[in-house]
Amino acid sequence: MLSQGMLAVTIGLSVQRETLTTLGSHWPAVVTVAIATVVLSVLAGLVLSLHRHVDAVTGILGMIAGGATGLVAVAGDLGADERTVVVAQYLRVALVVLTMPLVVTYAFAIDASSDGDPGR
Repeated sequence: MLSQGMLAVTIGLSVQRETLTTLGSHWPAVVTVAIATVVLSVLAGLVLSLHRHVDAVTGILGMIAGGATGLVAVAGDLGADERTVVVAQYLRVALVVLTMPLVVTYAFAIDASSDGDPGR
């Protein structure tokens, strides 16, 4: 518990006031995206649980976004197959990491020759 507390304090100290101020005026969008992410993660987990060797708890824990470390640690305690949760979580992370450059390049049409100013 001490290490979790220290980690929470460290993360809290890294938050900048400007970030909170900017997010503050856009909180409905932030909350909506967070809720949509959780809902889509749970739905993806339920789809994964349609496989005959994956139960609902394992599927959902394997697909929850942002849970690679924490959910893997508690998967066994929650009755899930730890091995399947590990594989699903880290395959999902690898897929996001490998596809993100393509999504940013093609979905947002970033021009590599520009100076990075989206207004130009």
